[in-house]
Amino acid sequence: MFRQSLIDSLQTIFPNISWSGIQGLTPGRIAGGFADEYDIDPQDLPESLFQPLSQSLFKAAEYKTYAPMLQSEGESFLTDLTASMQGADVTRAYGGFAGSAQSKRKEKQVKDVYGKAMGDVYSNIRGMQTEALQGIQSEVDKWHEASQSIKGY
Repeated sequence: MFRQSLIDSLQTIFPNISWSGIQGLTPGRIAGGFADEYDIDPQDLPESLFQPLSQSLFKAAEYKTYAPMLQSEGESFLTDLTASMQGADVTRAYGGFAGSAQSKRKEKQVKDVYGKAMGDVYSNIRGMQTEALQGIQSEVDKWHEASQSIKGY
C-alpha cells in the first residue's frame, strides 16, 4: 500500500484531496463526503460515526520519522565494520600488497555484511510504513462500512 493509492481511493469522495488533506479530514467533512458518495440524507449519517484519522499513523507512514534510526544504525554498522577491518587477520589478508586477492575478498565480505545489515534495516522501516498505511486504509474502510450499513448494502 502506497500513499498515492490511498489518495486515489478517496478522490471520488473528496475530489483533489492531497496527503495533507486526508490528514485534516474532520468527522463533519467525512460524514458529508460519504453522505454524498452513497446518496444518504446527511441527517441519517451522523458525524459521530466517523473518527478522524490518527496523526500517529500519518507520522509512522513518513520516511523522515525513520531517518534518525537509519542514520544511527548505519553509523553503528560502519563502526563495527571499521573495527573488523583492523587487526592481525586483515594485515595478513593484505600481506603488504593492497591488490592481493585475499584483501579483495575481505573488502567484499565487509561490503556484503554492511549492505545486508542496511538492507534489513531499510526493509524493517518499509514494513513499519506499510503497517501505518494499512492502518489508515483500515479506518477508511470502516467509514465505507458505516455508510454502506446506513444505506442498506
